[in-house]
Amino acid sequence: MEIFDFFQNRHIAEMAYFWAGTALPIITIGAIIFAAFQVRYAKQQLEQSKNYSKITAQQAQATLLLKLIEIWDTDELINSKLATNAFESRERDIVYSRHKELSDNQIKIKLKEHYRATIGELRLSDNERYIAMMRLLSFFETVGLFVEKEYVLLSDIDGLFRGPILDVGLIWERHIKEDKRLEKGVPDGLYENALALVSRIEKSCPQ
Repeated sequence: MEIFDFFQNRHIAEMAYFWAGTALPIITIGAIIFAAFQVRYAKQQLEQSKNYSKITAQQAQATLLLKLIEIWDTDELINSKLATNAFESRERDIVYSRHKELSDNQIKIKLKEHYRATIGELRLSDNERYIAMMRLLSFFETVGLFVEKEYVLLSDIDGLFRGPILDVGLIWERHIKEDKRLEKGVPDGLYENALALVSRIEKSCPQ
């Protein structure tokens, strides 16, 4: 019988009460020892529970990260990355050739302005490519939601996807905030998790 169950038994408890009246010092010492044992046992159980919960959460996060990496390597996302990289490389070269004298922060502003214009043009001239590139933004919308819900750690996502996330921010931020949201029928909060993720990763970058 467990010690706790032992003291829950009514008959034994009554006996203990009787002996407490006749042998108070012994019972008091015993009660202190028992209480100390219970406290120690409770702490051990709590610690084990915390460790188990922590391990379980870490395992779930690792599984989710692996799933995200699998999606990242699918043909659909690979095609989206290739289309995005080709677009980005061409447009970045144009901006850098025009503004060689500017600082990195100033270049960043110019890039966002340029991408806003060229993404809008791409949507009209090559909507299929526009949609292919947007799949990458949609992927990070999902990732951003997972970070927001604390299903995965921001530090893990930063370590895995920092470069692509920052690029997505440069290319899409102004188009989404200033163009797409002005369109009729566009829902509130369009790609808000992706843009929030971009902002959080930018803040974590060394200045």
